[in-house]
Amino acid sequence: MKSLIKLYDDMSEEVKNNLRNILLVQVCKEYDEDIDNDTIETIVNLSNECWLHDEYTRAGADDYAYYLLDEIYNNKLDIQYLASVDKWDIIQAFNDHSSIRSFAKTKPSDMEYILTTKDDNKYYASDDGIYITNSKDFLVQEPHPMEDSEQIIFDLFKNNLVAYMPLSSHLGIRNIIKNEIYGDESLEEKYKEGIENYKKYCKERFITSRDILRVTKSKENIDIMEEDKIYTDEEKLKRLDNVINKLSCKDINKYTYVASYESGVDFYYANNKYVAINNDNIVKEFEDKDLLLLNELQLNDKFSYISEDESKKIADYLISECKNDKINEKWYEKNNSYSLRSYLKYENDKELDSFTNEKIMLLYVIASSNPTLSKELQKVEDKNIKNSKDNDLEM
Repeated sequence: MKSLIKLYDDMSEEVKNNLRNILLVQVCKEYDEDIDNDTIETIVNLSNECWLHDEYTRAGADDYAYYLLDEIYNNKLDIQYLASVDKWDIIQAFNDHSSIRSFAKTKPSDMEYILTTKDDNKYYASDDGIYITNSKDFLVQEPHPMEDSEQIIFDLFKNNLVAYMPLSSHLGIRNIIKNEIYGDESLEEKYKEGIENYKKYCKERFITSRDILRVTKSKENIDIMEEDKIYTDEEKLKRLDNVINKLSCKDINKYTYVASYESGVDFYYANNKYVAINNDNIVKEFEDKDLLLLNELQLNDKFSYISEDESKKIADYLISECKNDKINEKWYEKNNSYSLRSYLKYENDKELDSFTNEKIMLLYVIASSNPTLSKELQKVEDKNIKNSKDNDLEM
């Protein structure tokens, strides 16, 4: 014992003042030697808070530490979820020998979904500001009276943290960029990186003002990129008009612009024929046949535009093939499964309505024959489920 007392006397004042916290760190390290520092800090702070305010028992801070670690590791409680719970609720749950899970805050019902970040947090807008929920849809951050919502959004883009954003969110962002930021030198400089990365986000997904206005039913001018002008019927038909003399049908008014590949190939349709113009302005005509756009897509290329009618045409054909039990190995030998994945990704990114939930269930037949398609099918299904929930909220 004397040696222990001497050991204590030899400690620095800093160590002596932090003995309880050191004990709590030891509890965390013994529980999981690979535990991260952020989790340790959260456990230590919450354990001390609960120990100081618990008027019901004589439980120590270490008892709370073990309890919180059990909640995280055994009850799979997300650390951000835990941070959203009030200390008094943790104390009550501890003394009731129950899980903290039932005390977590849930998101308000009057919020508008904005985007999802790469850590699966979702951002929502309300009159109060921005709310953030975790992957389990529990509230992890509420608005602060002094927060700048625009700064928050553009900082997310500045740091490349945005994983997904519905087209409805783009309308507000573009209006802010065009009508509030552009023309103000100080704001342009302040949000420069965020705006550039936002444009990059759009370009990588071929999201143009045309797509945004289609979904939002708006007629506003929200063009902020060159691509907003490029992917219009007017501009694409000008390109076709330059080669019209090489085509069997020479009446430009009969053609409709139907699709584009990332590689620069544009497709048009007239008189039961497709016309393709590549990057070198080489023209080729095709007789109308099912899945032409999918079969012509080369590996590693992808769709940058498909008209709504053309997308529905592809979807309807795929569904008919499923219904007639024609989806098999021979079908895949004939049809490029890579291009089908590219098409499904396009369908999801552009929020088209070619697939209903009923059709998606049928398309899982395709996924069962080729499991690599499951991921894109799941995205399309998730989009439809989300849209359905959003409509319920609006009602």
